[in-house]
Amino acid sequence: MLVSCLEGYGQTSLSHSSRYQQALQKMKEKKYAEAEKQWTQLLQEGYDSARIFLHRGEARLKQRNIIQASEDLEVYRRRKGDADKNLLYMLGIVRHEQGENDAAHYFFDQAKRAGASFQPAEEALWGSLQYHRNMFAEAVSAFNLAEKAGVKTDGLLEERGKSNFQLKQYDAAIKDLLILINKKPEDLGVNECLGLSYAYTQRLGMATPFLKTARRLKSKNQDVYFFLGNAALEQSQFDQATMYYHQADSLGLAHENLFVNRGMAYWKQGKQSEASADVEKALSFNHMSVPAMKLRAEISQHNEDWKKVVIDVAIVEVLGQASVEDWMRAADARIHMKSYAEAITTFDKVIAKKPTWGEGYLNRGQAWLLLNQPEKACADFRAAQKYKLASAAELVGKHCR
Repeated sequence: MLVSCLEGYGQTSLSHSSRYQQALQKMKEKKYAEAEKQWTQLLQEGYDSARIFLHRGEARLKQRNIIQASEDLEVYRRRKGDADKNLLYMLGIVRHEQGENDAAHYFFDQAKRAGASFQPAEEALWGSLQYHRNMFAEAVSAFNLAEKAGVKTDGLLEERGKSNFQLKQYDAAIKDLLILINKKPEDLGVNECLGLSYAYTQRLGMATPFLKTARRLKSKNQDVYFFLGNAALEQSQFDQATMYYHQADSLGLAHENLFVNRGMAYWKQGKQSEASADVEKALSFNHMSVPAMKLRAEISQHNEDWKKVVIDVAIVEVLGQASVEDWMRAADARIHMKSYAEAITTFDKVIAKKPTWGEGYLNRGQAWLLLNQPEKACADFRAAQKYKLASAAELVGKHCR
């Protein structure tokens, strides 16, 4: 709310002073045209008070006479400087209306610093100006104040949602953008931000419809295609996944997860050379990439390159991320390398991790046989037999009395 202030009149006539007060009263009554007319008459009669220009500028601004308002406010500014918070506030509005958003931002910022109170609509405008200067936290704060005062426009929802997206406040972004998507279902930016907000918070199923819309609308966002590739990979749609990953790659996305995931999609299609090439690309970004080493171990096992299997699984284990499947792969490799004792040690880890998994006992028992330890082998075969494995029963019958 603009505060109108009187200054001393000194030698002014009672008539002028009285009419000045009447004009201020008309402003309070929102009779802006009448107030403007009275202040214009006072100026024509020689009552040359600087504050008349400030008040008449306000009256003209209220009537959307932007050019005339700007002229009056500049007269006051030349005479009195920039100290008046209401002047700064009104100049911010005028400059915005004139399309001078940098100047509008400057004057609003100065008005804020001077302690001016913003009307709800201007608070929302201040938020928008902050948003377009990538000052997202400040934008959200202004939008929240405007909303509390009753402003909730589509523009506010969109820019606050996108600001929260940039701040990685994804749930807050989703809250606004879900309201907006019903009104703007074909808006590229809204679909991108909404879909990626879900994707970044591990809700890929909810993300996919919005990401697909963004793709249809010709999105150039790399992550849109990366997460669409991940969704296709989860659904075992390997051709589709590869296509999406290629699109992400062509848009300049380059990180280990892209190449590991595309490598997996290639591997599932039986395209070993392409899969291996992507694994090496992933490792060039991060030579300790666990997913890449796990995939390379799987490919090496297929190629019977046992030493590479053992090395990759050993590194994964040192990093504390080895799984039962990794240990089984390494144990299989050690058996092929005739390192039976090491294979048994690896099977020990499998059984410790999954004590009710019969396959672990069965495989360790076979390793004991290869070490000529039939009693230990039979103990494992009998343990495996408890889990209804037909092959365990056959081995017990063959090797155990």
